[in-house]
Amino acid sequence: MRIDVKKFLFLGVKNQLQTFLRLAQEVGLIHFIDQRSQKIREVSGVVENIMQAIRVLRGLPEAEQIKVEETKGVNRLALKVLHLQDLITRLEEEEKGALLEMSRQRIFGRFSLDDVRYVAEKGKRILRFFFAKRGRVQESNSLFFVGTELGLDYFVSIESVGGEMSLPDELVEIKIEHSLQDLERNVFEIRREKNAAEMELKALSSKKSMLEKALLLHLDRYHLEVTSKFADDVADDRLFVVEGWIPENKVDMVHALLKDMEIQVDEIAVESDDHVPTYLENEGLSRLGEDLVHVYDTPSASDKDPSLWVLLSFALFFAMIIGDGGYGLIFLLAALYFRFRKGVKSFRILNLVLVLCVFCVGWGALTHSFFGMQLSPKSALRKVSPLQRLAEKKVGYHRASQDAAWKEFVLKYPEIESKQSEREILEQKRVKASGYEVYELLDSVSNSILLELSLLFGIIHVTCGFVRYLRRNLAGIGWILALFGGYLYFPHYLGAPSLVQYLFDVSLESAGREGLNLMGAGLFLALFLAVYQRRFLGLLEITSIVQVFADVLSYLRLYALGLAGSIISATVNEIAASLPLYILSILLLVIGHSFNMVLSIISGVIHGLRLNFIEWYHYCFEGGGRLFAPLKKIRT
Repeated sequence: MRIDVKKFLFLGVKNQLQTFLRLAQEVGLIHFIDQRSQKIREVSGVVENIMQAIRVLRGLPEAEQIKVEETKGVNRLALKVLHLQDLITRLEEEEKGALLEMSRQRIFGRFSLDDVRYVAEKGKRILRFFFAKRGRVQESNSLFFVGTELGLDYFVSIESVGGEMSLPDELVEIKIEHSLQDLERNVFEIRREKNAAEMELKALSSKKSMLEKALLLHLDRYHLEVTSKFADDVADDRLFVVEGWIPENKVDMVHALLKDMEIQVDEIAVESDDHVPTYLENEGLSRLGEDLVHVYDTPSASDKDPSLWVLLSFALFFAMIIGDGGYGLIFLLAALYFRFRKGVKSFRILNLVLVLCVFCVGWGALTHSFFGMQLSPKSALRKVSPLQRLAEKKVGYHRASQDAAWKEFVLKYPEIESKQSEREILEQKRVKASGYEVYELLDSVSNSILLELSLLFGIIHVTCGFVRYLRRNLAGIGWILALFGGYLYFPHYLGAPSLVQYLFDVSLESAGREGLNLMGAGLFLALFLAVYQRRFLGLLEITSIVQVFADVLSYLRLYALGLAGSIISATVNEIAASLPLYILSILLLVIGHSFNMVLSIISGVIHGLRLNFIEWYHYCFEGGGRLFAPLKKIRT
């Protein structure tokens, strides 16, 4: 939850400033204010060296760390790591250059450059080396073809010293400065030196924890030094004064810490131009949601904390987009493995993943969806599935009312007219040429229900946003009525019964009539309350009608993405069932479902968060806040 912060002025004896700041850094409860907005001094070169050295060592395989208490000589250690890394990089470039040179002249074979120079000196003949695109140049009396490699023809020319030889323009000369034997020896020496440097660098990776500890100590000193510049000297430099923010539930703790120091602490008024920081204090699930909130923006100091709301709605939307309990079960097993694996530190991320996986498995069980398999309506999972019960209710409603939907069902599946129960009607199946059984009627009815649920969840989600901020936006009362009025009216307009009809036995006509009245009353109330709250500017509220209904329709992506994933998984299963060899079927199942899982995760994360950060934040989030950042020690 978000806790209000209060502004305080600290006045004390100048020689106690550093003691006060060190104590404040230990407890980490005071966000000090820089009144002069001074330019923050850059960190020292030592810190930069340590940070770069740590990045280098983190790229190496994990090694058992040496436990150290002292961090003396850490700068020399960091410089040594950076020197070795630079040396390895330089040697790698030299090796690449030598190997490239070897590949260029290997086709000419092994020869001594001393022999070439001897021929030029004693025999008055110069050997030159060329290449050209394949087939462009032909041999001549003094131009000899050597061979072809990678689409290029290679030649050697023999010319008289001092003579001029006319050569085709297509030829490109190769300057050979080192023999192949020299290059091979050079590569051997480079690799020997590089291996030695790599071994020495790997040996230093055991001191990574020492570098990390030293980095924290240097950063703590740096933050302490920067914060000391925030204080102003008063009374002929005998006193200091500094301002800071303290969470209102931590004020007594700060007073207790400073009771033995000659420091006066007084609450002061918050000025209009103060940028009040946002202090969030969450535990458990709310802490996981807070991590998600910071992905997009920081709540303002007047926002309600949306952490738990974002977590639960994101988990639900993610599960609906994944749309498969089997996938969720695989994710859950993988998350549990990494959660209890030794050496893992990112527990909050893994806990978030566990929450998402549990929701995925739960949604898969509710919708009887596991690895895209077509379960029989007689299966135990279907019998206890709420989605199956809703499908039976929907078919029963259509049969009782003999509406256009029922006539369409009968036209496509004539045999259902003789069935006694809704379950028997939904058991109609069709066997494809591949031998794969599908329950088309059941799938069609279930998909229509999931489509409606996506819209209904959108209405409920947006409604929760309006309710959370009713004090700021009274027009939200009207928009809530308008949204639920639309939910009642549009099924009548489209001639498509909704949950209201087949669960609560409300006729389309009466629901449509009441829904239209509710929509009209809601729109009028939204405009009236907006004018009441914001005077003439409230008239602009009427323009929000497009945004509100468009935001609700945006929740259709939950159904569309979930349907796309289920179609891919069902298609993979169908193709795998038709393959003649089991090994090919298993291979296709693994590759196909793995690919679908990756796509589903990407869609679930992006669109699950988007519905919170874009659609929902419209109505209950101001944002643009500055996170409460107290002076505190960095702890791992």
